[in-house]
Amino acid sequence: MKRITALLFLVFVVASALAQAPNRMSFQAVARDASNELIVNNTISARVSILQGSATGIIVFQEEHSPQTNANGLFTIQIGGGTLVAGSFENIDWSTGVYFIKSEVDPNGGTNYSITSTTQFLSVPYALYAETSGGGSEGPQGPAGPQGPAGPQGPAGANGTNGINGTQGPQGPQGPQGPAGTFQSGDNPGDMLYWDGSAWVEIPAGATGTTLTMCDGVPTWGPCPEPPLEVGMAYQGGVIIYLDGNGGGLIAATSDASIGTLWGCEGTNINGTSITVGGGLTSTEAIYVGCATANTAAKICYDLTFNGYSDWYLPTRDELLLVAQNAAAVGSFTSGTFWTSTQASNTTAWTVNAATGTSSSAFKNSNTIRVRPIRSIN
Repeated sequence: MKRITALLFLVFVVASALAQAPNRMSFQAVARDASNELIVNNTISARVSILQGSATGIIVFQEEHSPQTNANGLFTIQIGGGTLVAGSFENIDWSTGVYFIKSEVDPNGGTNYSITSTTQFLSVPYALYAETSGGGSEGPQGPAGPQGPAGPQGPAGANGTNGINGTQGPQGPQGPQGPAGTFQSGDNPGDMLYWDGSAWVEIPAGATGTTLTMCDGVPTWGPCPEPPLEVGMAYQGGVIIYLDGNGGGLIAATSDASIGTLWGCEGTNINGTSITVGGGLTSTEAIYVGCATANTAAKICYDLTFNGYSDWYLPTRDELLLVAQNAAAVGSFTSGTFWTSTQASNTTAWTVNAATGTSSSAFKNSNTIRVRPIRSIN
């Protein structure tokens, strides 16, 4: 035999002075069995009746529910929102006498209501009573109150329009002659001078056919030199996430190649995948050749053409962690879980959580994991 411990309390919803009452009341209780153990995470049946006049009075409303208990044995129902058995909840006249609420429960979820509890309403549900009680006539207008004190002075107004210009005055006398200039004479035909902000700097004449280019404010013969590469710089179709110090490095795409696909070949060992930086291309090629599953994360990257480049691949675990470390520069890499090309076991592969910058394994056939490709600097 099971029993139920009732924790009855009613919640009345009051929206605003002009809003209509919701015709619902919340009912909560805790279910326990004969050993006083909580009945947790289980679907039970509950029948609620509202009785008029006494605990055995006339049933003016009755309905049934099938609530789910939680991990603490607690279940909640909305009186007025269940399956109607008799009466009408919204037509109850709360102003006529006393009312009792009777709760019956079948802990097995059937209709054998073996647990019963009856409790008197000690106060009328105000919002439900007010909905039908109506209002009195409007009283007479009260006398006018005394005049309040003067308010603070307001801000100054906007300035007026300017007046018309006066007539031009007479020309003044000529000033003294200024000092001689400092512009230096040239030594070689074709030489030029430019002002660097504090002094004149000479530019020797260039070779015939050479173009003079302005590079960061400095006239330069020929094209401007390439700026030094930096992590976070937009470059070659994406954003630099790693530099190896020898002119090489890794570039991450600025958007996902897929918002949900599988790694593929769950249960099959794919030889040749790597976990370290620099192993993404060979790992992607190993998956591409060794796994025949269509539309895998590795194949999406390997077949991708993005921002004019077609040599993208699926990063290893350590390479994708570099993407997470530079998420602000890469863009739109702040949430979600992403595949790597690193196999963890026959059934799992490594993933990286963009929000936390941490890695964990997932089953290869999980198809809700995102894909962010990378490529190598060339």
